[in-house]
Amino acid sequence: MVTMHSNPALVARAVRAGASAYMTKDFSMQEVVTAVEKVAAGDVVLSPNLAGSMLRELTAPDEVRHDLITKREADALQLVADGYSTGEVASRLLVNDRTPSRDLSSAYGKIDARDRTEAMLDSVHRGIISREVSSTAGRDR
Repeated sequence: MVTMHSNPALVARAVRAGASAYMTKDFSMQEVVTAVEKVAAGDVVLSPNLAGSMLRELTAPDEVRHDLITKREADALQLVADGYSTGEVASRLLVNDRTPSRDLSSAYGKIDARDRTEAMLDSVHRGIISREVSSTAGRDR
């Protein structure tokens, strides 16, 4: 991956997604060719200026991000995981109809999730929500 972005969180996300190389645009063409050859041989290539910050990002405990999730965001995540629509989440949490969408969007950003499915899987993995569906959960119409 050749990019202008050197944000450690983006680098870590790319590596977690399977990137074998992450280089900033300041590499020369010859360095890019050499990197492609190394990756083809099974090596991993990372811009030297990103290595330290990326390692810190990858080894940071998940609990740090967990602490950033508010109680209401966690409650909204849990209710969605339990099968409730955002409208039903609003009713259950006694909030405006738009609030759950904002809470979910905020939570997705904090856990670096691209979509609802990834947010649910990451939230369970990080212990933010439970895998167990409560006995009163679901669409009780």
